[in-house]
Amino acid sequence: MKKKSTSPDGKVKISVNIPERLLLELDHNRKESKQDRSNWITSAIMEKLASIRKMKNDI
Repeated sequence: MKKKSTSPDGKVKISVNIPERLLLELDHNRKESKQDRSNWITSAIMEKLASIRKMKNDI
């Protein structure tokens, strides 16, 4: 596994490959919500994790 590089604020930097069509949709949505890509992707991940936790608690 590659060594993780972190920014001065302690965040881990990652590289993500996604289809161009999805990137265009992401950019359109994030501009509407006035977020940069990093913040938008972080928000989406947090929403997905919250959804998974909720599903597990409902079982």
